[in-house]
Amino acid sequence: MQTDLFIVLFVVATSIFYMLVLMSGRVGSGKDFYTSQSGVSPLARGMGLAADWLCAATLIGLFGLISHNPQEAQWMLTGWIAGLVLLSIIVAPAVYDSGQLSLIDFIAQKFDSISLRWLMNFIVLAMGIVLLGLQMKGLGLILSRHLQLPLSAAIAIGMILLFFYTVLSNLRAITRVQMLKYCIVFCSVMVASVYIAVDAQLSSQWVFLQSIFTNRNFDQAPALTYYSNPLTDLRFIENIFSLMVLAAGVALLPYMLKRFQGVKLKADIRFSAIWMLVFVGVIYSSVPWMAHQAHERLYQSINGPLQEGGAYSRMPNWLFLWEYTQELSWIDNNNDGRIQWLIQPDNSNDEPLQADFEQVDNFAFVQQNIEEMQLNQQERSLNEFMITDEIRLLLLPELFAMPNWIIALVTIGVTAALLSTASMVLISTVYAFASQPVISVLAERHETLVVKGLALLMLIVAAGVAINLSGSLIDWFNRVLQLATATLFPAFMFALRLPRLPKAAILAGMLIGLFTSLGYSVAYEMNSLSSFWPDMLPSLSPLPMTVMWMTLNAISVLLLAWLFNLRAASSDTKSDDTC
Repeated sequence: MQTDLFIVLFVVATSIFYMLVLMSGRVGSGKDFYTSQSGVSPLARGMGLAADWLCAATLIGLFGLISHNPQEAQWMLTGWIAGLVLLSIIVAPAVYDSGQLSLIDFIAQKFDSISLRWLMNFIVLAMGIVLLGLQMKGLGLILSRHLQLPLSAAIAIGMILLFFYTVLSNLRAITRVQMLKYCIVFCSVMVASVYIAVDAQLSSQWVFLQSIFTNRNFDQAPALTYYSNPLTDLRFIENIFSLMVLAAGVALLPYMLKRFQGVKLKADIRFSAIWMLVFVGVIYSSVPWMAHQAHERLYQSINGPLQEGGAYSRMPNWLFLWEYTQELSWIDNNNDGRIQWLIQPDNSNDEPLQADFEQVDNFAFVQQNIEEMQLNQQERSLNEFMITDEIRLLLLPELFAMPNWIIALVTIGVTAALLSTASMVLISTVYAFASQPVISVLAERHETLVVKGLALLMLIVAAGVAINLSGSLIDWFNRVLQLATATLFPAFMFALRLPRLPKAAILAGMLIGLFTSLGYSVAYEMNSLSSFWPDMLPSLSPLPMTVMWMTLNAISVLLLAWLFNLRAASSDTKSDDTC
């Protein structure tokens, strides 16, 4: 309990320091809340962008995914980084040249449609609520662990903290604080990685070079198997489609694009992006190595030195404290009082494919594969330990019995990353509605009240989403990227290259992308695809299938634009004949 009290006091003291710095940028009007004056250097903006990117999914979720599935994490991280590059070289410069402050303003200016603007506001609001809910759930896990509170109560406390942190300040003051936050995140990762290296007697090793692409513990045999026949391997095609969706979705994240607002020169966008990639790369170069070491230590702590299963009564104290949060659990299936944790790969490569049976004539070989598959199923049933990906990073300091000040530093570092992203998500989403003509015409005093009211309402809804959110943080983050890719990405490309298209066609295409993406995702999650999906078509997961909905969106727009032009040409011909 002394450790928890020390951590809580450390977090509270740091939060008070944040708020004192933020009070220097108090909100004077509604526009002060969501706009940033010039004067922020590219280095400061790049550091703020890095702090915004390191959120619940891209830091906590990625750490957990790397622990047990580094190959999937490699593909996912590649798509995310590609999206950040697209954001900095295509999306941000295009919005800057148009003189607008957001993606919605850019598209609405090109097509001049009130209906299209409101539809995009709805999409951005849905994305913002889910993203804000992810950050609040991460804050809730931290507060629930150290305050020993139910998750719902911890999320409510995090909502209040976030309200005072964001609403009482403005974007420029938050930028200054987020530079400090990135420094805290960097120090927490650096200190923890050095401590683990010394503990493993690897003090001479430069831990920041052990990235996910060069990690010596990364097993490349399955990856090479995937690449052996890329034209016919469905898994390879699925990964390529997923990478495209992730890149397109990240490029259109409103809260990341909002950070580029207020640059003096167009070249500052490029320099800010370079600094952002540098600062993000420094963190990501150390996370995979730490995740691997943490996974091995956790496995040894649970199963014991002889891998016979550790006695539940002799488990470390952290297991009972985290068990209270329900993110870690144990079910004694064989009633022996020991925890058996059998780690199985996430992919189904251990199960023989049907195509393999058709190519094998030896019945004994097929029978042996069936027996091995049944044995694997029995082993899975004996797995008694469950841990979610969300707490693996938060559990890291306790696994290695780090001193209290390091535990507190890692905790405040993760908290800083979550607060940074949550504040920018809130500001960018509030701006989407505050920029509407019905609100912008209000007096400054009323506009400020409306802006704060919208922020508070959004926080309350996001807190409800965080409490009822099921599934991993990284999956929900990718669902947000799916929504952006299926709806907003074709509209942005048309606004950039073909701004003369009819606005009704853009609106119809966006609705088609929205409903097809949501419909397929819901049917896939409810296992009801067989009722309407043709057997001849592959039933991929919703993430790679988003490429199809994005393409359908674009084709619908072009087809409707052709029909509109054909109808207009026919009307002109009739008018000429009448004359």
